[in-house]
Amino acid sequence: MDGLVRNVLSAFEGRCSAQVTFCDLSRAFDCVNHDDLLVKLQHYGFRNTPLNFFCSFLKGRRQRVCLDGVWSEEAISEYGVPQGSVLGPLLFLLSINDLPYSVQATTLLYADDTTFVNVSNNLEELKILTKNTLEDASKWFNDNGFFLNSSKTQNITFSLKPEIQVSNDTNQSKFLGIIVDDRLTWGPHVDYLSGRLSRVVFLLRRLTGCVPGNYLRSAYFAYFQSVCRYGLIIWGNCSRIQDILIIQKKAIRFITNSKPLDHCKPLFI
Repeated sequence: MDGLVRNVLSAFEGRCSAQVTFCDLSRAFDCVNHDDLLVKLQHYGFRNTPLNFFCSFLKGRRQRVCLDGVWSEEAISEYGVPQGSVLGPLLFLLSINDLPYSVQATTLLYADDTTFVNVSNNLEELKILTKNTLEDASKWFNDNGFFLNSSKTQNITFSLKPEIQVSNDTNQSKFLGIIVDDRLTWGPHVDYLSGRLSRVVFLLRRLTGCVPGNYLRSAYFAYFQSVCRYGLIIWGNCSRIQDILIIQKKAIRFITNSKPLDHCKPLFI
């Protein structure tokens, strides 16, 4: 997220616009080709025993399903990395980390979230850059066995120029749990958080008087503060941060059994 914001703000400082493509890969962890991954591991310097270990770790995994007490025939899995394991995410990263070398755009990778950033002060050039990036990325995905879900892949043009309009764009997208809008105002994210946190406040209100105060405090930290603080360093300077603070004060009053008009500053933990 920090990389995305830095790239967009850098474009704004240069009086340019940035078009960001949020790619959606269908079942990315299940599409890793074992043979291709082993070739990449060899390229990265794995030899002999370490390479044989990964070959044994990936290949020959058997699976079957049970429906109404009836088991299917065993099938050998030829694709994918074991999810829920320590090595699974690492192997996935090793399989996708060479993608940036195949596209001209700035590439941001986080697990299976792939994002491309193109910057230009000319809208037509920006469209061409984004089109070329998607073509290059699609070729890489196809060559490496991944499936790009075009219907869920989104473009956002970040610009301070009011005349910028791109027909295929959306004006906001959810990226790593944070809603990003095309002006980086963070207003849509505040709206989303306000609704989510208000439901938590309602829950705390219903629990008041029913459970001990330490339970309320635990619920507050688990369901309110953890959500409120996520990504705060990115969006916390927005002009509407007061909206969140008002909701937080309500939550604090409930967990401390304070009156609605009590001053909140001494109550914060």
